[in-house]
Amino acid sequence: PNVARHAACASRATASASAARRSSSGARTPTSSCSTTPLAAGPFLAIFGNIAVITGLDKSTVAGALADMLESRWDLDEALRIRTAQELPVYEGLGDVRGVAITRGKIAGILHARGDPEEALRILTVEVLPVFERLGDVRSTAVTLGKIADILVARGRLDEALAIRRTELGVYERLGDDR
Repeated sequence: PNVARHAACASRATASASAARRSSSGARTPTSSCSTTPLAAGPFLAIFGNIAVITGLDKSTVAGALADMLESRWDLDEALRIRTAQELPVYEGLGDVRGVAITRGKIAGILHARGDPEEALRILTVEVLPVFERLGDVRSTAVTLGKIADILVARGRLDEALAIRRTELGVYERLGDDR
């Protein structure tokens, strides 16, 4: 849904710019309610073409989608760079603590995949989990506990992982999540 909204916004902005160029008076008369702050050049423009009018939360959404694609192609270095240099600063600038926590959780996942499970574990336990607990976001807390347990299992810390899995399971049961 967001990509379609961005594409429609970019299309309206492109049409507006074309109409302004054709105008005999040369005055720009915007016909779109979309923001038109240009996006920094880089991989965004290569992948998303016309979508060069993304700002604020929209920019973080596209940055996150791009990082997701790169992760799926195992381009972990570039995915990490985009998450830390482009996506995370937007959420921090907006004061969106939940968005920051989600992005940091994804950064932890990349670090774990790159072979740095201790830093991933630190991020999840110190920077992500407390935010979701403070916000009362029970489902995100359970998901984060699961990620922590996964790392602990990979590190051979099975007793700790088992205790966390039991806590996680209890949260899902309270939520009525039967998956």
